[in-house]
Amino acid sequence: MTDMDKTALFFEALDDNRLEEAEALLAKLYDDLDKTDYSGQFWANNNRIYLSVKKAQLQEARQTGQDNVRLAEKLGDLEMKHIALHQLAYVEREAKDYPKALDYIVQEQALIAQLDLDDSDWKQAESIAGYEDAYLHFLMGDKTTAEAKMRMALNLALQTDDEVAKACAYRGLGEITQELSYFQKAKDLFLAIGDTVGVAEVEKLITQLK
Repeated sequence: MTDMDKTALFFEALDDNRLEEAEALLAKLYDDLDKTDYSGQFWANNNRIYLSVKKAQLQEARQTGQDNVRLAEKLGDLEMKHIALHQLAYVEREAKDYPKALDYIVQEQALIAQLDLDDSDWKQAESIAGYEDAYLHFLMGDKTTAEAKMRMALNLALQTDDEVAKACAYRGLGEITQELSYFQKAKDLFLAIGDTVGVAEVEKLITQLK
């Protein structure tokens, strides 16, 4: 079984809340890593963050995220560092420390500007970070800023092949504006790519419409 196979099984177990199985699969990933495989270590750590958040072990998730920032800095890899900062923002969003999460996103956006990316990859990275920027403003109660930023994130996503980014931006606009049409577009995209979790999340949001 390849590392990619193990990672896919890990996320499948995580989505199904089979946390002991996810833990065992992650442990196997770590066990199979070469000590000099820093990239593999980074991505295994990235997976651990998701598991720690799922288990509500937020301090462990923070520590793993900081470990990845240090690893990226050690390697001088700005692309890894922007991913690590994005994950730290995710952890703080889950912890409901929205200002701290936003600070990490601002740092990430500054790094993205320094990366040597082609146009499509830059738009994808900016869209994903922009979505978080917008959604955090929404969570902090600034709907005007949130809507403007989410529309920018959507505009960028629509210029890429990232269907998940498009769906998330539509879903975000649905939450901010409470307009059914955005939720429907998000649901259609999630259905098209077979993302049953995304579909279920949107359907739940639709039932909550006022």
